[in-house]
Amino acid sequence: MQLAQQIKMRQSQSLVMTPQLQQAIKLLQMTNIELCQFLDSQTIENPFLENTKLPVNETEKKDNYTESILSSTTDLSKDFSSGKSLQEDPSAKGDYENRFDAEILDRPKLDNPSLNKNSLNNDDISNLSEINASKPLTLREHVTRQISLEIRDPAERIIATFLTDHLQPTGWIDSNLDEIAEEASCSIDRVVQVLGKLQKFEPAGLFARNLAECLKIQLKEKNSLTKEFEIILENLNILAKGELRQLSKLTGLDQAGISEAISIIRSLNPKPGEVFEFDESYANSPDVIVSKGKNGWVAELNKS
Repeated sequence: MQLAQQIKMRQSQSLVMTPQLQQAIKLLQMTNIELCQFLDSQTIENPFLENTKLPVNETEKKDNYTESILSSTTDLSKDFSSGKSLQEDPSAKGDYENRFDAEILDRPKLDNPSLNKNSLNNDDISNLSEINASKPLTLREHVTRQISLEIRDPAERIIATFLTDHLQPTGWIDSNLDEIAEEASCSIDRVVQVLGKLQKFEPAGLFARNLAECLKIQLKEKNSLTKEFEIILENLNILAKGELRQLSKLTGLDQAGISEAISIIRSLNPKPGEVFEFDESYANSPDVIVSKGKNGWVAELNKS
């Protein structure tokens, strides 16, 4: 078997998608309105193109636009064939087909919905509003909004943020205020002061440190906190055992008064934070607490 080199000539035909052919295909798919809008936009962007005024007669109008299209296409064809477009326009070195698609789709001036596929219409904005409205509000988001409205002092806002970090899904704060004061680098009195402002937020009962305080805040918000209610809340363990006679002796209320007070307490929400979604990413309950001591770093288990 011998290998030899030979020179042969062969003719073949193939369709080459030139830029002007791609543009012609795009133009043929447009309606009259889309063509008018496209030509207007091209005239505004390209000072070398001229678009004559439309005659009154509809037939002449159509012919005039057809001539404008052919003229624009011819000018573009000459530029591509002579290499002007590649030399003068740096952005023309990329993909012509993608560039032409983006030019039509991303044009904000066109009013036709079929061309403005990447723009937002009224229906899209309405759908986005419905999605945002249907999205459940987290407890932290709800509290953060009220902090920005009710607390003006920057230092108090920082302390309020530290207190918000210690919120539990119930809406209570289980952490010690001394630890929060140490984290925020402030006095315990300042933390208590800010905590009093946060306990006025809606819904009533947020930032309570225990069940009794949570119910007390809600009764205070309803202007129903009396001395008898304070005694009952201080003795919730007696109420849980059902020792109503002992509560009657402590409060001085008769059986009907005790029953009415219990009904009011049952109408309160012991866990006001559970009406919101709880974002687990903000739950700060570390397993190990590392602190710097006199002899180095100390690692301790979280007792809570």
